[in-house]
Amino acid sequence: MQPIRLALLGKTGHGKTSTGNTILRKQVFKQWIHQNNGTELVVMHSEDIESVRVKVYDTPGVMRTEFSEKDGAKMTLMDMDYLMSAANEMDVFILVYSWSARFTHEESQVIVVLERIFGKQFLQKHGMIVITHGDDFVTHHPNSTNLKGDFELWCQNHTRGFKDLVSKVNNRILLVNNIEPLTEGSSRMESSKAILAMARNLIATNGSYSKTEYDNQKRWCTVL
Repeated sequence: MQPIRLALLGKTGHGKTSTGNTILRKQVFKQWIHQNNGTELVVMHSEDIESVRVKVYDTPGVMRTEFSEKDGAKMTLMDMDYLMSAANEMDVFILVYSWSARFTHEESQVIVVLERIFGKQFLQKHGMIVITHGDDFVTHHPNSTNLKGDFELWCQNHTRGFKDLVSKVNNRILLVNNIEPLTEGSSRMESSKAILAMARNLIATNGSYSKTEYDNQKRWCTVL
């Protein structure tokens, strides 16, 4: 059976590394707390989950803050080059955002850069969104009897840019918990199962994003 290949994308500080650990149900990705910019290289870890090899690629922060906008875009292109060369095909691109962070113009520019690199349709066909700090969301809704409905309402009341992004991925968005122990029945384990279920459905519908597609798109890439 083909492995499932997942790439974690987004700016530093939103929880890509913790999300990778949640997906694989092990603490395999390391948090570099002493560094301002989190992961500095593309890092891959894999585990066999439900008889399928799951490969998760944790990537450096898109548009890294220590560079100018132009140099940050160039660094992101280099990182994505390495990602696609290492993976050859990517099944799902997971955009990671923190529930507690604002979706700013800077975040919108991240999407612009990624679409220039991978193509305008890559999120529609192969993208999903994970919102981290689901535990904080629960804490802020102590009397909720319908957390799913509250989360949907939160998405609807968000900024136009965020709502446009959610629409772009056809509402494939999940609120996840990366804090609890990875034990059966825990909220964190349920988050892992939900991410993989959504990924499988997306792969079954749209297949994978190939290195050939990437190379063809790169000819027209305007990042540089």
